[in-house]
Amino acid sequence: MFFYVIILNKKHTNKLRNYANLYKYYFSYISMNPEEEGIKLGKYRHFKGDICEVIGLARHSETLEKLVIYKHLGESEKYGKDAIWVRPLNMFKSKKYVDGKEVQRFEYIKE
Repeated sequence: MFFYVIILNKKHTNKLRNYANLYKYYFSYISMNPEEEGIKLGKYRHFKGDICEVIGLARHSETLEKLVIYKHLGESEKYGKDAIWVRPLNMFKSKKYVDGKEVQRFEYIKE
């Protein structure tokens, strides 16, 4: 019989209500499948018009927050050539208001 000891700080224990949640919470950190997170690898258009390519998902080393890794395609004075960026998953999937209309922050265009 194996036992796992998981040491959680106060920030994490507030999220856990019972053992089922503990199991779900712990194992959610092992797998990072983009499709399970509603993200496709490929090209996206930023709401400001720039094109980027999602190349993967990652976790923040301290907070374990889910992050989207993407490359800004092309060259610009502001970003440089093919700059690599990281953005929180929730922010990547969020919506913005542009000219009074709600639009996706990043819109998938192709693989």
